[in-house]
Amino acid sequence: MRAWRRMSGATLPAWRRRARARPASVADGFTLPELLIASVISVVALGAVALSLAINQRSAVMARRQMQAMHEARARMEELTSQQFDLLPPAQVQRDGWRYTVVVVEPNRTKDITVEVDWIVPWSGRQRTVTLTTSMSRSLHY
Repeated sequence: MRAWRRMSGATLPAWRRRARARPASVADGFTLPELLIASVISVVALGAVALSLAINQRSAVMARRQMQAMHEARARMEELTSQQFDLLPPAQVQRDGWRYTVVVVEPNRTKDITVEVDWIVPWSGRQRTVTLTTSMSRSLHY
C-alpha cells in the first residue's frame, strides 16, 4: 500500500508529515513548568477530596449523635405516655441528660408532655437539644 502511494504521488496529511519529520528522542517529555502545573493541580484535587471526606465524617458523627438523642427522647416519651392519665402529675423532672415537663392545660382534662434530651457536638463542645411534645387527654387515656 505504501509503495502504491509513493508511486501514485499521493501525499501524507500534514499532521502525519510533521509527526514523521522529527524522530523521537530521549529529550522528549514534559518540561519543568508542565510538571509543576500538573503537580499543583493534583495537590489541589487531593486536598479537595480530603476536605470532602473530613466534612462527611463530621456530618456522620453529628447525625449519629442526634439520632441517639432522638431515640432516647422517643423512649422516654413512650414511657411517660404509657402511664395512666391520673398517675402523671404536673412536674418538671431532670434525669441523666434528659428532662421532661408535664403541664395541665385545661383543668384536669389535657396534659402537655415535653421531653428534651441534650447531646454534645464532639469537636465544638456545644450542647444541642432534641425536643418532643405531645398531649394527653383524659377521654383517651383513662
